[in-house]
Formats: sequence, structure tokens, C-alpha cells
Amino acid sequence: MSHSAISLGLGLGGGKSATSSGAPGGTPFANTKSVTFDGVDDYATVSPGWIASDADYTLSMWLNVNAFPASSLDFALCTTLASCLSLFPGGKATFETRTYSNFAFGIKEVLSGAAEDTWFHLAMVKQANVPSGSSTFTYYVDGNSVGTYVRSPVAATYAFGTGGAAQTVFVARYTSSSYYGNILLDEMAIFTSALDATAISGIWGGGTPSSLSTLAPRNWYRMGDGASVGGTSDSASTVYDMGSAKGGTTDMTLINAVYSTDVP
Repeated sequence: MSHSAISLGLGLGGGKSATSSGAPGGTPFANTKSVTFDGVDDYATVSPGWIASDADYTLSMWLNVNAFPASSLDFALCTTLASCLSLFPGGKATFETRTYSNFAFGIKEVLSGAAEDTWFHLAMVKQANVPSGSSTFTYYVDGNSVGTYVRSPVAATYAFGTGGAAQTVFVARYTSSSYYGNILLDEMAIFTSALDATAISGIWGGGTPSSLSTLAPRNWYRMGDGASVGGTSDSASTVYDMGSAKGGTTDMTLINAVYSTDVP
């Protein structure tokens, strides 16, 4: 893979203890767990559903890197022909998006010199500018835009899945390879809309996660704090989808990974 990136500086906030805030209907929102991946054989798989090439989407997550790789790539999120978040030596992370031919484009370095054991919020927003024939990717760290990338034509900008079929997203692993991420993840969400800067800043919330219910994510993985349709809490091997797609087929499966009380 070719990786050409622009170095961007940013300010990062430290980790926090579990917090609660109001949620729609007066239900308390509590974030007490995340999922930790050891960088050796821990990962997760999920099929959140397909997003068409001419559609908008937003990817949002809280990430804490236990250890950046010494010499090779690690991965926080990747699909076979879609969006990846790659981790590099020296405290760097890069979002990239792919075409059918697996040629990387839309590469944007979103972290430079980031500290380990530090929580931060990452978001990638894709806006399909139809009929102009292009897509604009905007990248955010801790609520602030760190750059954009315009890709043309729009037909090449796939998000999750291809040809209308469900596709597996690998979390903390690069597809079937031996690249794994030594990371913690929390409150991962996929929106079938291009959220604006105000919404992204609201998700970051000054460094404290809050309920995403009013933003209506299609997929929302609370990484230990979710519940099934029947009300059963996330299990040792299943992270339930709390978004509008909730119902079982879009739940996340954990392989070796475990829950942690280290949260943003």
C-alpha cells in the first residue's frame, strides 16, 4: 500500500472516569465500558450494512492507542474494499478509502505525534456531491476539522460493502492478515448522512461521550454499555447494535477481545 499524508498537529485530551448525562426521555446515559484489543490476536467482525457510492455517510469513534506499532501498520477499522483507519509508528493515524481495485485514495493523516494511552475522538464525513461527480471527505479530531480531500468520480467512493451486498468490517485487524491494533475503542457509530461541524463537535462534547440518539445513527456500538432488542446487556462475545439497524444481523462479534473500564 502507498501512504502519502500531510502531517497535522492537534491537541488531545486525557482519559476520564465513567460519566453520566441526560438522554432522550430522561433515561440516564452512562459510559462505563470500552473494548480493548491486545494487538496480537484480538479483533471483532461486524456487517453493518451497505452504503451506496452516491450516498453520504459519517464514521465516528473514540480511540485510545495502547501502543503504536514499532515498524509495521496496525488497524483500528477496515473493510475489504472500503474505509480503513491505519496506525503507524511515531503516534500517527491515517484514514484511507479504497476503490474496487484496492487502490488507496482519500488518504489523510489525522494524527501526528499522538500520545499513547490517551483518548481522542475521530470522525470521517463523506459528502457525495452529486451531480458534480465527486465526493468530499472531511476529517475531524476532537471536534475540530483537520483537513479535507475531494475525490472524483463519486462512483469510486464506497463506504461499507459493494454491489449492494453486506460486507464484513474488521475491527482492530486488517481483513484476513496478521496486522492487529493494540487499542481501545468506544462508542463507534455509522451515520447515513454527512454530519456537519456542529454535530461532530457535539459528539466530542469537550472530551466526554454523550447519547447519540438525537442524531439517529444507523449503527451504534457502545462497546459494553449496549443492550439487545430484548434488553440483554452486551455479552462477552457480542456488542449489540444500538442504532436504527438494531435487530441482530448487525451486531458485532468479539474474537478474544474483552471489555475494559478505561473510558473517555
